[in-house]
Amino acid sequence: MRAPWGVTVLRLASLLLAVVVLAFLGPFFVEHLGEWFLSGAGLPPVRVWVAMAGHLAILAGCLVLMLFPRTGSAVLAAGVATFLLAIFDADVLWVGAAALSPALFAVASVAVARRP
Repeated sequence: MRAPWGVTVLRLASLLLAVVVLAFLGPFFVEHLGEWFLSGAGLPPVRVWVAMAGHLAILAGCLVLMLFPRTGSAVLAAGVATFLLAIFDADVLWVGAAALSPALFAVASVAVARRP
């Protein structure tokens, strides 16, 4: 049985957002990784370690989301929450886009589960 067109649109929008987040946050992650950990200035503060772990979880969640939507959504949501707890002045646009992707999958999953 095929999913309704609205669910399909939500899933495609979520996948597109995940790709956009990966394309933009991936290079920032690599750049910041080099700045904080490879600069030779010593170890960064704990807040940076937590933020980098959250950032990595966001990227991993976007990748997992493409094959395993529910698991990827959970990883992505945990990564966004961790990142926001560590960095309060985060760029709202990219964090919002990362949070919107699992939200769309959650709505699509509920819509499919309630179908007769």
